[in-house]
Amino acid sequence: MEPVETTPGEDGEALDGPYAAMDFDTEHSLLVPMTGTNTYGQEGISALLHNRGLPQRAVIHADATLRREPDDPVRPAAAAVRIDGYRVGHLTEWVAHVLKLTTTEAHTVPVQLFTAPQDGKVRTVGFAWIGDELPPVWRYSEDHRAPVTSEDKSADRRAWVARGLAGGGKRAERFRAGMVDGVHYLELVEPIKQLKREGRLEEALELCYKAMTGAENSAGDLEPPSFYAEQAAIVLRKLGRREEEMQVLRRHLARSAPEFRDGGWFGQRLAKLEAPR
Repeated sequence: MEPVETTPGEDGEALDGPYAAMDFDTEHSLLVPMTGTNTYGQEGISALLHNRGLPQRAVIHADATLRREPDDPVRPAAAAVRIDGYRVGHLTEWVAHVLKLTTTEAHTVPVQLFTAPQDGKVRTVGFAWIGDELPPVWRYSEDHRAPVTSEDKSADRRAWVARGLAGGGKRAERFRAGMVDGVHYLELVEPIKQLKREGRLEEALELCYKAMTGAENSAGDLEPPSFYAEQAAIVLRKLGRREEEMQVLRRHLARSAPEFRDGGWFGQRLAKLEAPR
């Protein structure tokens, strides 16, 4: 099955997703964005809001359980995040690997969820703190909410890039390395999603390739965030361009840690395409 479209904060995505490889400051290095909050976690989040008597625009602090769920059709190797028994999203495969999660024992972590209405649905951005004995250091709060809507996310990325470029030092060098044709790859997330929603797949693919290049340049010797390659593969799948999709998958896997190459979505998808028909 193809991965469903994720959102940042989810693409923070070496965090996985759009914010990956850009947030290695010590203070927030153990703060991990969740994925899938607006897709396979949306039903659980709606139920959670209802059962807690909360409005669509809310902030939830809770203890969540993490566990691998191998029967999960979307990300069986990732860490399923559940609050009050409801699946509200995932943490990516590398988190499940680092925490040595199993299918039987649950690992408890504190999480934050920020919700807001958009286009008749509840949109959510979530974060988990994986510092175990260390007290959580949250980036956002009730008074300084995480960007949830598309408009807020775009504005937040632009501001984040501007701060990164102006800050100087190695962090600014990484931000500059992520620029392609005058635009930072983080700023291409919402345009890619919008073009996909409008069915303008060729244009979306062009932005995916630009973002992949920027993300790879910014990551240096590290693994780049997977979001952009994932979106390129999804678009190519819809366009029926099998060989090109395989090239994208191989390109990302070549930069991935060996332990994630076979069990993750990219490895599984490539194996399926390479299998005899």
